[in-house]
Amino acid sequence: QKSFALEELSLELQSSQERVQDQQSRAERHAATIEDQKLLLEQLRSAVKRHEELNVEQSGEMKELDRQLSSSKQSVKDLERHATGQAEKMVAQKLELEALGEQLDVCQQEMQQKDEKFS
Repeated sequence: QKSFALEELSLELQSSQERVQDQQSRAERHAATIEDQKLLLEQLRSAVKRHEELNVEQSGEMKELDRQLSSSKQSVKDLERHATGQAEKMVAQKLELEALGEQLDVCQQEMQQKDEKFS
């Protein structure tokens, strides 16, 4: 009967040892999984940080492009004002030239009439 009890205890001990080994193996796999997840989390954090840095860079570039666009628009407005002013001056000069041309025609007619009288 002692031998039976010893054998039964031995089987229970062996079964307990197998369960402990199985639990240790699962715990090791679980620890390895946790380490893998920690590495992935660190990679994700790094990727997020780089993404944020790129967003800041792009935001700065966009602000600079907006500033350049605004400056260009102002330059176009200035050029349009200048061109309008030049066009107005040219129209005034054309009218002045036309008036001078008419005066010249009158002077030429008067000279022609005087020449005809003296000849």
